[in-house]
Formats: sequence, structure tokens, C-alpha cells
Amino acid sequence: MSRDDSLDKSLVDQCRSDANQLHELRNIVNAISMNTEVAKLKIENSQSDQEVFENLNRILNECKKFSSIVSLLRQQVDVPEKTDHQNRG
Repeated sequence: MSRDDSLDKSLVDQCRSDANQLHELRNIVNAISMNTEVAKLKIENSQSDQEVFENLNRILNECKKFSSIVSLLRQQVDVPEKTDHQNRG
């Protein structure tokens, strides 16, 4: 294996690792968003704590923005797996 091949493999491995981390971050943000939605619905149904409701809505909007940014970053670092045919030749 040449030095260039070794560097290419290292870069691909790093990109895959970064992509996995970004995916995990997106999962965390989705969990925060879902829990915020539940809290928002509970407050909305009781018709109380309007300020808290507005804050939860802001949090939800920020989570959505963050998730979108993470998705874009993942697209930038996503490296497709090589097929067996590409690996052989």
C-alpha cells in the first residue's frame, strides 16, 4: 500500500467517523424536539404558563434549525461505501 493510498484510507475513515458523529447528534436533537413537542402539548391543553409555552416553541424551532445544519454537514462528509467490485480492482 502506497503512502497516498494510506492517506486516502485514513481520510475516508475519518469522514465516516465524522458522519457517524453527525448522525448521532441529529438523533439527540430529534429526541429533544420530540420531548419539547410533548411538553408544549401538555401546556397548551392546560391553557396556562403562556411564557413557558412560547419558550418551548422557540427551543423547538432552534432544534429544527440545528438538525437541518447537521443534515447538511453530514451530506458534505458522507462517503459512499465501495462495492466489492471496486475493492477488487
